[in-house]
Amino acid sequence: MPSAITGTTTVCLDVSTTLNATPAGGLWSSSDVFIAPVNYTTGVVTGIAAGASILTYSLAPGCLSTTFVTVDSLPAPITGALSVCAGLSAQLIDSSFIGTWSSGNTSIATIGSATGIVTGGSGFGIVTITYTLPTGCIITNNVTVDPLPYTILGPDSVCAGLTTTLTDFNGVWSSNDPFVATIDSSSGLVTGISPGTSTIIYTDTTTGCIITTLFTVSPCYTSVAQINNTNQIDIFPNPATTSLTIQSSHEPITQIAITNLLGQTLYTQQPIANCKLLSINCTAFPTGVYFIKINSTEVHKFVKE
Repeated sequence: MPSAITGTTTVCLDVSTTLNATPAGGLWSSSDVFIAPVNYTTGVVTGIAAGASILTYSLAPGCLSTTFVTVDSLPAPITGALSVCAGLSAQLIDSSFIGTWSSGNTSIATIGSATGIVTGGSGFGIVTITYTLPTGCIITNNVTVDPLPYTILGPDSVCAGLTTTLTDFNGVWSSNDPFVATIDSSSGLVTGISPGTSTIIYTDTTTGCIITTLFTVSPCYTSVAQINNTNQIDIFPNPATTSLTIQSSHEPITQIAITNLLGQTLYTQQPIANCKLLSINCTAFPTGVYFIKINSTEVHKFVKE
């Protein structure tokens, strides 16, 4: 009479295990080869469908031992964000909902054992994420951790109305507040629009990973801010809050146009003849930097607070 069958009698789908019995020389068989077929000489049984089968070890007719082998299902496939930027997090999902998560390399990525939230570590590369059911059956998937862009190089501030350039590699630029600062998407040229702070964003076009920097636009006032003054024109007060006075000590003021830094015309006026002193109500102007074009040739700058 053969001995009792030993070995693991619970197996996961697509996994094999070896059963044993003595004395040697017997033959193995399975009651359901569509669930757990077995090699008739070695006793290696493989789970190919969920369910149970009777495994038999026979030395001669009527001289046999039997055992049940159970085949457990694998978890559902892992889905969700299979790439994440270093230092950031993403959600993985397994619709089995009763298992636990683990990471094959926590220096590349960690994962919440119950939540499935994977977080890119300080390193980058490919890490194997495993989802394990209470039965011990597992499924895996690879998650790619991409590096962040290089540190943004360049100044972190500029005067309103002036420009500066930021530098990084292999990406595109954007500003979260173009009313404070705009930036050319390809060159990194920043233009200060009005005093305040804006977050400058650099996005790696290959990975989608971003890096940001806080950028400050300062007023940088002077008492009379002028670009061109061949006609000896004064603009005061500057900065202005409610009204702005334009005074010419030479030629009459014959035409005025006020534009913002985007080139949009906000105000025009045709003063009376021989006018050399003019007051403009600027209460409704938004805070920012403006250009005044006088007599079609002279351009002056003023700041509205």
